[in-house]
Amino acid sequence: MVIFRDQNGDVGAVEDRCCHRGAPLHLGKVMEKGLQCGYHGLTPETETSCFYFWSAANGYRQDDPSATEQLFSEIDTAFQQDKHVVQLQQERLAELGEGGLIDVVADSARIHMRRTVDRLIDEDRQRSADHKEAVAG
Repeated sequence: MVIFRDQNGDVGAVEDRCCHRGAPLHLGKVMEKGLQCGYHGLTPETETSCFYFWSAANGYRQDDPSATEQLFSEIDTAFQQDKHVVQLQQERLAELGEGGLIDVVADSARIHMRRTVDRLIDEDRQRSADHKEAVAG
């Protein structure tokens, strides 16, 4: 698990594994809103959306522009498929909520992390409210 504070000061926590390619997120970059994967740039925007930046290097036929075009075309195809699936998953979660999800053993660390993050966020909000109250006098 990676726990971090983004550039806006908000607390966040994620599994130390990018959901897309398994890259270690602790090697990512703290951004204005969230943690960006260092491998391909998946960066949360809101609780239900993210930015997804990608790039690739043609390391096998560098003098052949058509090889680079083909590589980017293939990556874009995969990206568009990922995007479609993730959008459908988010629509389903928005429609049904998360209450009916079944906890499975493989998800126990994620569930624990989510509860921990919720607790940390609540504590952070309470400290902020207490501070504002103290300053207001």
